[in-house]
Amino acid sequence: MVSTAIRTTSIAFFCFFASLAPGVPVEAQEPPDPVGPLAQQQHSWQGRNQESSEDRWRDGSERLNRLRFDKEGSWRTGDQGSASGNQSVGAESADMEQLRKEGRKLERAEQLAWQNRARKIQKLWGNVRESGPTVFVAYTKNNDAFGGIDYEKGVLEVGAIAPVFFQDAPLRIEQLLSERLSFLLRKESVPGLRDLEGQVRMPGTDRVISQTEVQQLSHYVARSGEPPESYTAPDGVRRLRKQIKIELVPDHLKTRVRQYLPYVEKASRIYEVAPELILAVIQTESVFNPRAVSHAGAVGLMQLVPSSGALEASKLVYGEPRLLTREELSRPDMNIELGTAYLRILLKRYFRKYATEPRKRLFLVIAGYNCGPRRVKNALGEQDTRGLSPAEFYDFLLQVVPRETQVYLRRVVRNMRQYETIMGLAPRSGFWIAGLSTRFPLIGWFQAFPAEG
Repeated sequence: MVSTAIRTTSIAFFCFFASLAPGVPVEAQEPPDPVGPLAQQQHSWQGRNQESSEDRWRDGSERLNRLRFDKEGSWRTGDQGSASGNQSVGAESADMEQLRKEGRKLERAEQLAWQNRARKIQKLWGNVRESGPTVFVAYTKNNDAFGGIDYEKGVLEVGAIAPVFFQDAPLRIEQLLSERLSFLLRKESVPGLRDLEGQVRMPGTDRVISQTEVQQLSHYVARSGEPPESYTAPDGVRRLRKQIKIELVPDHLKTRVRQYLPYVEKASRIYEVAPELILAVIQTESVFNPRAVSHAGAVGLMQLVPSSGALEASKLVYGEPRLLTREELSRPDMNIELGTAYLRILLKRYFRKYATEPRKRLFLVIAGYNCGPRRVKNALGEQDTRGLSPAEFYDFLLQVVPRETQVYLRRVVRNMRQYETIMGLAPRSGFWIAGLSTRFPLIGWFQAFPAEG
């Protein structure tokens, strides 16, 4: 049943991207019992010293004994094979708190390091380009060239500078531009998966570039366009500067969705979180930018903060809390698994009192993912919401959560509606958010809510 669900979901996405046809109505039917084959499957958990990513997805591994996830969403170690099994709950909490402190210290150090580097870049360029949730920017070690991708606008940009007193300054700029463009076109989030796979065309054609054509395109683009302009930098040095922009293919977002869909399907199956919710969160958080980094230190497709959400999710995913690096969280496979695990934690641990009111709980989970579950609970206060309909609860929640979370909640709901419509093209997929009442299917009920941006 599960494998059939995954195949039908993939078929639905393929049909949508190929034909852009409108969604086909799906007849209401009773969803499967959440405590069935899906919930009974056993999955392995990767430990600190395990290197194989695929082992985490393999059924029946003995490593499952190191961590079990019970129906209430709490954690308990197995009877064998776990060094942490002898620790008390208090000691485990102390370990988590220590890792949080270490994580915050590292995050502050990274922020200070970037601020120092940004000042150096400012002196050379007169401005600074920064990475963000929807933008990736990388400067060379000497800060004399950059490459950037705006995943929201669908634009790739490279730039380079050189002092005018360099005898071969124009040639130097050409080389730097070519190197930066090749760097962006070849960069891989995971081995074998280029970040811009299928998203850049050969100039003057409708054909996307292949790996073997990257160098050819890079040289061609670096030599094209206007000659470098001269300017006086803030450090007083006269320099030449050239910047080039390339538009991605019109359907670049759909291309990235296709790339990361297998990871979403795997995480959805293991943690029993609806794939349309995972996809909606990714689109809202990063527009499928695998190297997203926010000013708050959130990293990757699902914007996980190493010292908070990622740390909490790591305990469920790996059997022990782990302070993950920015490089690890930039891997789409790891980021999607950890982000989905955190959604599961929100559903089963923080908002389980709403288990009999699945629509309300879904709104709380979305809000909690943005501003934190405790802040959402504080916003609710002692308000009795049992008599509110889901639509009334949605309006109430928008009134009490922070402004940023109001916008976030609206966007995720809108994006989730979009993805559930796509999945409605195929027979019912069988995916339901963990713990939802079997009387409330995801497909269809969002039509009761306004399509706000």
